[in-house]
Amino acid sequence: MAPAHILIATPTAYGDVCAEFCEAITDLKLKFAEQYPDVTFELKFLETFDLRLVRNAYASLVLADKRYTHLLFFDSDMGFFPTLIEKMLAADKPVVGVVSPKRGLDLAEVHAMSRKVKNIRIAEIIANGYIPEKTAYTVAYAEDGVTPIRIKFEGSLLPVNRCGTGILLIKREVFERFRDEIPGDFLPEAPEAVRRYGVTTGYLRCFDAAATTSGVTLGEDFAFAHRWVFQLKGQIHLVFDEFIFHIGDRKTIGNAAVRYMKRAELGL
Repeated sequence: MAPAHILIATPTAYGDVCAEFCEAITDLKLKFAEQYPDVTFELKFLETFDLRLVRNAYASLVLADKRYTHLLFFDSDMGFFPTLIEKMLAADKPVVGVVSPKRGLDLAEVHAMSRKVKNIRIAEIIANGYIPEKTAYTVAYAEDGVTPIRIKFEGSLLPVNRCGTGILLIKREVFERFRDEIPGDFLPEAPEAVRRYGVTTGYLRCFDAAATTSGVTLGEDFAFAHRWVFQLKGQIHLVFDEFIFHIGDRKTIGNAAVRYMKRAELGL
């Protein structure tokens, strides 16, 4: 695996993190120190209620410091196994995310699935809703302009046109392209609001809200994806066969590959 120095970016409202987050960070650093010593990590927490501002700040910090090869967003209410980051880095793609379960669990759907499969954990995985939703996988249309074409996966990767930022690996070169090719989204002088986060030079606004041609305003995660895919003609891929934890009022476990395989087997 190629050498890398990765900034792990975790925005929090009050500095709270879940146990699954802590386990993921510990296991990740131990595994990589043993197996990939040339891949190192630096963890930075920023407290905020403004995700747009703080995600822009993280991107600006990476852009300003050439030691960083990647930015890894990892939200404090999520968890994963180290094999996820292995796959993300091995993919060598500019932007790699995950298919993650939603925090809320539809108990009625879990009950229905539990009548179809014996393992309650598998029933939960099948019943979960996932992010991004299925329309994100439609990346083209047939000649009739109506029929969607869904691109086949390659290995653990699936191409999409948008994704969430809960767990998202972005190469440094992506931010360089934003700075150079969308100059209106780069401020040479950092505004006062982000200086407390350590941003003292240029400020990249790649996570600012954006409007689609239909007039829909996109939040910070989909706005980033929209700029990258439609303005810069970039690619986004998702790892879809890893277990992802999402913690709300209970622990939700998801694995998109298991979900779609089992639902197909059940004729759903």
